[in-house]
Amino acid sequence: MGTAHFMSPEQAAGENVDGRSDIYALGVVGYLAVSGRLPFEASNLPALIVRQATEPATSVLRAAPGLPPALGTAIDRCLSRDPAGRFADGEALADALAPAPEARPALPPTLRAWLAARNPLLVPYMAWSGGFSLLTLGNLVAWVTGNRPDGPADIVLLLGITSLPLVPIVGFHVNQAYRQFRAGHTLADLRSALEIARRERAETDAVAREQTEPRLHRLLRYATVGSATWLAATFGLVVQGAIHENQVGFAWFLMPLLSTMATGAASNVLDVQFIPTKIRNWWQTGIRERLWSSKAGEWLARRLGAPERSQLAGASAFRATESALGVAASELFAALPKEYREQLAELPAVIASLEARAVEARAEMDVVAAMAPSGSGGAEVIAARKNAAAAHLAESVAALEGIRLDLLRVHAGAGDLQPLTTLMDAARLIGEDLGRLAAAQVEADRAARRE
Repeated sequence: MGTAHFMSPEQAAGENVDGRSDIYALGVVGYLAVSGRLPFEASNLPALIVRQATEPATSVLRAAPGLPPALGTAIDRCLSRDPAGRFADGEALADALAPAPEARPALPPTLRAWLAARNPLLVPYMAWSGGFSLLTLGNLVAWVTGNRPDGPADIVLLLGITSLPLVPIVGFHVNQAYRQFRAGHTLADLRSALEIARRERAETDAVAREQTEPRLHRLLRYATVGSATWLAATFGLVVQGAIHENQVGFAWFLMPLLSTMATGAASNVLDVQFIPTKIRNWWQTGIRERLWSSKAGEWLARRLGAPERSQLAGASAFRATESALGVAASELFAALPKEYREQLAELPAVIASLEARAVEARAEMDVVAAMAPSGSGGAEVIAARKNAAAAHLAESVAALEGIRLDLLRVHAGAGDLQPLTTLMDAARLIGEDLGRLAAAQVEADRAARRE
């Protein structure tokens, strides 16, 4: 007859059933998997059957907040009391769950807020480090030229003062991550969010590289820097007593000030960039990325109580396929008995390599998608690069999926590790091939720029 909680209303009523009853049962399994509870509960079997036949199931989106809407909607449709309201067959359900080819899963609001968080004192910290860096450089020059015999001690002291802002900056990022861990996100979630942000920056940079900076912007930048240098030199001469207002007149001081304010205001309106993109990105996000992508970040995450698995329903749904497979395979490997882990000691490195290659391929697809065709045959070149990257991505993902499935087979009781070692050898070859192809693409890009 079936298990009462998983039977469709028509089956419980003794009516004719077809594959749509199986769709209903699958919907109950999905509901239980994502929410931890069944759609219908009752104290006895007759009451349960009556509820199933007369009441609509509570939407799984209410039972599991944060669930991806497409998955929640599909589960709710599977649980329709009327068979006609369900999916006609498994293929229709699979089509409803399949993402669009170019779809990008949305980051959870908590991780979006984490990525957008900026240290409120970042600019003063940059000014502090910049000012003391100049003092350090001045002392270094004086020491090298023999004007300061005790220069090394001063230089060491100034370097320490210059690096002091790193302490509150790192503390800020640690506190921000701690909030995410308390909310239920894992370190892997944070790393995946950082990877998405890196891909988006790469796409933006690719577009920016194709745009030639207007001549007016270059002239404004030169004029602003020149005026600021003029103002700084004037201020320095005044401090040293080399010039005085009574000697040169008030206009001598007013002109560089007004010139700097005017050119600076015009540069601000036209969004003229003075700080190189790499330096700006490093100050804004580089410390955070290096911290949480390092071994030190893993150690810190454990000390901060980062959960091993995401504790929010659907919290990891934003991960790219390769990231989700890599995390799953790594967790399965960690759960193996010690003797198996010793025999498969190279597997974590293979998983990491495949995941990295897949990330590179996906980034290449994003960069190429943002490129505009140039010259004759430009569209064909872009299409070829995109197709090649898609093929590399598919190979890496397939290898990761094969490793995950074989690890599941080992957990299910299969003692033969030969299929896994064979997959590791094949995956290693894929990684080497993709590495050579990536290097060849870099060379081709350099050659194209030279031409």
